Amino acid sequence: MVRSAVKMAKRTPGHATSARAALKSCRKRFKLSLVLAPVKASPSFLSCAAFLFFLAGCAVGPNYHRPDVATAPAWKEQPPWRSADPKDSIPKGNWWTTFADSELDQYETQALKSNQTIEVARYQLEQARASARITQSGLFPHLTAGISAQRAQTSAGRPTTTGIRLTSPFLSNDFLIPFT
Repeated sequence: MVRSAVKMAKRTPGHATSARAALKSCRKRFKLSLVLAPVKASPSFLSCAAFLFFLAGCAVGPNYHRPDVATAPAWKEQPPWRSADPKDSIPKGNWWTTFADSELDQYETQALKSNQTIEVARYQLEQARASARITQSGLFPHLTAGISAQRAQTSAGRPTTTGIRLTSPFLSNDFLIPFT
């Protein structure tokens, strides 16, 4: 850009003002390129600058005061209401026996015997629990052991791999106890 401005000034002596303006704009661009040279040269400078920019956004001003908000010290119920006290952890069992009604006892036992959906649900629950136990068993180490024994007798006169015949029978015992 500077070269083209100088060439233009040499060719046309009457247009010196436009050449000066072109040189000034080139000088401004050159100064700006010197300022931005570290940015172009190192990507780490860019990442550091971006980090500092975002970190500055997290800062709270020096005069920040938390606003005071009036809150009640505790919740107060009105007279007909009271805090709930559920007894879900208590086993229910035969809850109907608390009424001491023999007819109700008969109805409940009959309903439990004839209600197949409860039985199906109970068996499905047992099946799901068994499946969960099987799935969780893979999380624990496994230990297996086995014992094996072999006894073999090779007869006399049988050819061997070396070509030498055995003169007497050969008895071999193998015992194996693998642990994994």
